[in-house]
Amino acid sequence: MSAMPDASELKSPRTDAWMTYVTLVGLGGIALFSLQLLSPMLRHYIVREGGILENLSATFYLFAVLVGAWACSRVRPELRRRYVAIPILAGLAFYDEISDGIFQETDFEFRGIKLTAFHEWIHAGYDLWRDLDPPRVKLLVLVAVAAITGALAVRYRARIRAGVSLLKGDTSYQLVVIGIAQAALALVLDRDLTDRLTFYEEWLEMNMAMAMLFATLWIPESGRPPRAIQLAFWICVAMAVALGPVFACLAADCPVP
Repeated sequence: MSAMPDASELKSPRTDAWMTYVTLVGLGGIALFSLQLLSPMLRHYIVREGGILENLSATFYLFAVLVGAWACSRVRPELRRRYVAIPILAGLAFYDEISDGIFQETDFEFRGIKLTAFHEWIHAGYDLWRDLDPPRVKLLVLVAVAAITGALAVRYRARIRAGVSLLKGDTSYQLVVIGIAQAALALVLDRDLTDRLTFYEEWLEMNMAMAMLFATLWIPESGRPPRAIQLAFWICVAMAVALGPVFACLAADCPVP
């Protein structure tokens, strides 16, 4: 089997990847933040379950899967093995994003948390740990988790070093890491049961979805996606925005515009 190519060999000629992503995140965030301040109903259309931000997130994840699968089918086997994890991760994130809508009625719950999405399992695990008594049991659990994490880090230190080396020159995986970091922050904000942080949570989740899509677009040697995929993407984006108010109101039982 041939050796894996160095990151320097894989560097995409499209060096404007980061500039494009940061620009879209910044301008999109400013526009959406300004719009949701105009009226309570407009905010409802943007941030609620099934609203514009959530629809856009699902659209970006879906096309990250499609573009990623298409890109991996075009590149060398070495690159395919290297990048196939990105569309797979996007597929899991797509399921997590739409699972609440699919399983609206379910008895699979833990302390009122529907366990149909991956992030809900994290919330349930945290709640279970938080309610442990006495407090020293919580500490023992933390020590055990830290010990297991440390042992795994030592056991797989060579792979960890290889991953860090990969990130230094690989735009696609840099975008994936940035996306995961934003999703982790959104998961923390999701603990807030009030409505104060909902916009920021949904905006961060959309940014992760966009990062996954960009990561597939910048897979080296893949080229530009076919026009059919590009056209389908813009049609779905338009539908996500147009249907956001309808889905948001159906979910909250308010008058549909």
